[in-house]
Amino acid sequence: MPQVREGDLRDEVAVERYRYMQRTAPPGTVEQAHVEAFAKLTPEQRRRVLDEMSQTVPASERASSDDPQAMARMATRSETRQPGTMERALGSGGGGRGMDDLEI
Repeated sequence: MPQVREGDLRDEVAVERYRYMQRTAPPGTVEQAHVEAFAKLTPEQRRRVLDEMSQTVPASERASSDDPQAMARMATRSETRQPGTMERALGSGGGGRGMDDLEI
């Protein structure tokens, strides 16, 4: 029987919470949650997350800086257009940050 690590469970819970918020919250609430999460990251972490996110969105929707508000706008728009964008960007490493670390 495979062992489940605590970090894996936290990741699963964080992803489920994020999915629920995406389905139920108004876009303004989702964007504010993104702002708060990105603001908690260091500048280096924000740049790495921005790089990961930028690979999954069209050039016309990419944030021009690692400002938390700009990143939040990009994340919210990309999630509205194509749900799961953030999971794909962060789920495979996202600059070393998982969904649970973003505390969305």
